[in-house]
Amino acid sequence: ARIQKLGNFRVLGLHQIPRGVEIAGAVLVRKPSGYYLHVTCYLAKGDSPEPIAGQPRRGYLEAVGLDFGIGSKLTLSNGIKIDFEVHETPRLKRLQRKL
Repeated sequence: ARIQKLGNFRVLGLHQIPRGVEIAGAVLVRKPSGYYLHVTCYLAKGDSPEPIAGQPRRGYLEAVGLDFGIGSKLTLSNGIKIDFEVHETPRLKRLQRKL
C-alpha cells in the first residue's frame, strides 16, 4: 500500500477480511509500537459473507459476549476460556513511559 507522505509499506492481516463484504472505511493509527490500519466493513442485513479460508464456519455470525476477568484472562459467553499473555518489549515499555 502507498500512503501520501508515508510512502510504501506492507499491510498484514488483510486475509482476515471476509470475501463479499464492502470496505466502508479505513483509518491509519499511529501508536508507539507502530502503525495500525483499522478497517470498517459493511455487510447488508441478511447477507452472509463467504467464510474465510481455514476458519470454522460454525458460529460465524453469532454474537458472543466477552468477559475479561482475573481467574481466566478471557471468557466467552459460549463457555470458551482463553488464556493469553501480551509480551511487551523493553522498547515498547520505554516509549509508553514517554507518553
